[in-house]
Order: sequence, then structure tokens, then C-alpha cells
Amino acid sequence: MLERSYDWDDLRSLLAVARGGSTLAASRALGVSQSTIARRLDSLEHALGAVLVERSAAGARLTEDGRKAVEIAERVEREAAHLSAAFPTAARRQGGPLRVTTNEMLARTFLAQVLSDLQRRHPDSAFEVIVSDERLDLMRGEADLALRAGSRPDDPGLVRAKMPALAWGIYGSAGYVAERGAPRSADELVGHALVLGTGIASRLPSVAWLESAAPNPTGASRSNSLTALLQAVKSGLGLSMLPMAAADLEPDLTLCFQAPVAFEDEIWITYPQALKDDPRLRRLVDEVTARMRAAR
Repeated sequence: MLERSYDWDDLRSLLAVARGGSTLAASRALGVSQSTIARRLDSLEHALGAVLVERSAAGARLTEDGRKAVEIAERVEREAAHLSAAFPTAARRQGGPLRVTTNEMLARTFLAQVLSDLQRRHPDSAFEVIVSDERLDLMRGEADLALRAGSRPDDPGLVRAKMPALAWGIYGSAGYVAERGAPRSADELVGHALVLGTGIASRLPSVAWLESAAPNPTGASRSNSLTALLQAVKSGLGLSMLPMAAADLEPDLTLCFQAPVAFEDEIWITYPQALKDDPRLRRLVDEVTARMRAAR
């Protein structure tokens, strides 16, 4: 009797369907056709002798067997990621660049100067900065270290440290302040145009505070990232809450007043456990931590 078999791509397809809710979402996530996803599911179901997914025009729903298979597939996924992370890549063994990922605001505010200083003190160090709002998978080797704003990374294979919270303030462009004045407290925001958040930016505690402090602004624009907020303020669209470490680097921005409350920023520096002894990484972690503490 021939043994029925499946491969890792079949399990990945099942996980993608479970996470996306449909074969279409899974095909987009994995970058393959929808028919390929369906074929891989059929192969896995045939190999296991069980129906894992009930498919319909409304999407895909896991069966009881499907939920059991997903639990096991997730364990396999984690172990495969840990195996990859446990062995340095060929590029790293040969002294390749340390790959660092962060969003545009943090890259501009901290990393640019930090990396420049480190390379001046350690000429043999090489870095590659990947600027992205997407959370790259460190355990799969998409980057070596991440400086991320957001919730606490929960992968058990990662070392994580929460960075010091940032100081925030209300800023306006020099032109806006010259024309409409600079408020010195939350009460004086009445009558001013504001640049507020949408999407990810709206969930930042500091930006949410601004919206609650001035619920009926004269005019309001919205942006979905801190970088976009800063650019909108620079263009004169209105006032907004910005991290002082970033806004103070902009000569054409004016600080109206510092936020009257402290915000618990969720900024994390993370890297795979397997890289904890890399001297370049340790130097970078120490420098970023010290720089953010000084900015606070």
C-alpha cells in the first residue's frame, strides 16, 4: 500500500486559509493562485483522510479536524522558524550587514544617527535598514533586529525589551503659528485646525488624546502614520501631537506646548535569541536604548 504524503506547502496553505478565512485571502498571502491553494488543501485532506475545510461562496470554515490540524501545523511552523534562526545565515557568517527594520519615523529620528555613530566607532560594522510599517518575521530571517511601535512581540524565540517612552508635544508650522498663533494649553486648542489620526495612527495614545482634548476642531485633516502627520503639520494644514525627538529636528516646526500627560508608548526592540551574542547587535541595542532614554 502506497503511503499518502503531503509537504510543508500544504500545511502553509492550511494555515493561510485559517488566518485569512478564504482560499482567496490565502492565495494573496502566499503569492500563489487560488487554484494552487485549493489543490494543496485537497492534497493534505487526502493524505490525512479527513475533511479539514468546508468551502463555500462565503469563504472557508475549519472543521473540527481542521482546527486540530491547524494547532499541529502552528507548532511545526514555530519549530521550523526556530531551526532557521538557530543557524546564522551564510551572509552573516561572512560578515554581511546586520539587517535592521523599523518604521520611517523611528528610522529618521534614531537609527540614522545611531548607525552613523556606530560605523564611525566600529568601521568593520555594516548595516542594512529596511524601512517598513509591516512586521517582518525575524524568526524566518527577514531581518535581524526590529525597532517596532505597537503591541508586545510574543514569539517565544525572540528576545524583547521595551524602550523608554517618548515625550510628545503639540506642534505647528512656523507659517501656521505666525498666522493663527500658538496655543499654550489644551484649552486654547479651540478654534485651531488639527491634523488627527486614522488607521494605525488613530490608535496611538498621544494622537487619541489630542482628539479627545479638542473634539470639535475648526478644521481637521487625517493621516495614517506619524510620518504623514509630521509632513501635514509642516505643510501648514494644522496642529498635531508629535514625538518631540522627531519634531525638534525640523527647523520649520514650532512647539506650542508639551503634552500635559505622559503616554505609555509601546516601542520594542526585538531580535532572535540565536543572535543575542552577536557583538554588532549588542552594540546597536545598547546605543538605541541609551539614545531613546536620553530623548525621553
